[in-house]
Amino acid sequence: MEVAIGVDSHKASLAAAVVDPLGRVLDAREFPNDPKGHEALWGWVREYSPDRRIGIECSLSYGAAAARFLLAHQEDVREVPSSLTARQRRLRRSQGKSDLVDSVAIARVVAAEDPLPSARREASLADLRLLVDYRDQLVRAKTQMANRAHADLVNIRPGYGAEVPNLRARSTRRGEVSAARGSLGAGGARSPAPHRGLSPRSGDRPAEPTNCRHCPADGDDAYGDPRGGPVHRRQDSRRGG
Repeated sequence: MEVAIGVDSHKASLAAAVVDPLGRVLDAREFPNDPKGHEALWGWVREYSPDRRIGIECSLSYGAAAARFLLAHQEDVREVPSSLTARQRRLRRSQGKSDLVDSVAIARVVAAEDPLPSARREASLADLRLLVDYRDQLVRAKTQMANRAHADLVNIRPGYGAEVPNLRARSTRRGEVSAARGSLGAGGARSPAPHRGLSPRSGDRPAEPTNCRHCPADGDDAYGDPRGGPVHRRQDSRRGG
């Protein structure tokens, strides 16, 4: 390896530096972190020896797009852990802290030829990481549902814990369901009462008059309720009825 290139990736910019095998800085530039900036970075990289290696810090986050672009153009791209960059930077405290200083530190880590993982391998691991994160989300959602069921069962069936000791165990799920059904059957929930004007059996015949907000009290005259309530005959003295 004749040159080592370090890239410090950020949300909007990429700071890059080139060093020789002894760690001496040959050049350092900044590029925008967008498609045009990636092309400009690759064009700048090609000005140096073909025997080169590129190290990118955060190649799975802000530097992911640049890493994919360089890998697609057959570049040797490595992931540089931030811990190695910090250690290299502590060796030269007098240089301060900036994006270009960090890119030089990254390039020197690459020049040291430490066993750095390939960015291509890290990209493959990123897919596995997404699956693991999704599984963790499902586990958290399952735990939340179990806690929610526990809170509801404590209210509708106190002492249910003797029958269902563990909501997360598969062997007790049937007991949880039966406990909830038993509570509902014992009066934990009531079926809604039928409307004032409908018989609970026929579903369409007027039932016996009762007091409800749609109908007047027993003994009073009433008109047909336009909202669907029962219709009573009006005793109008003027009609003799």
